[in-house]
Amino acid sequence: MVAGEYREARGLLNWSHDDMAGASDVPAEIIAMFEGGALVGMMDLQVRMRHALEVAGIGFPFLLVDAQFVPLSVTQAATALQFRVTV
Repeated sequence: MVAGEYREARGLLNWSHDDMAGASDVPAEIIAMFEGGALVGMMDLQVRMRHALEVAGIGFPFLLVDAQFVPLSVTQAATALQFRVTV
């Protein structure tokens, strides 16, 4: 996932930065900086935020590409569901 997709997923839950901070144990200021593109990488942060979103009910579907599972972005998943495309 890219930074903007975390913001989109957080928006689906109607979560503020503070809500995400409470669920992920990542400071709200760091979440805002990450979503704004100021922080790149930060795998530990991404793992904690993604886990918080999954626990809250946001699913992250995968697509099989060249015998490897590739996670779909929030936007791709929403598009697939909207148009009822089988992935």
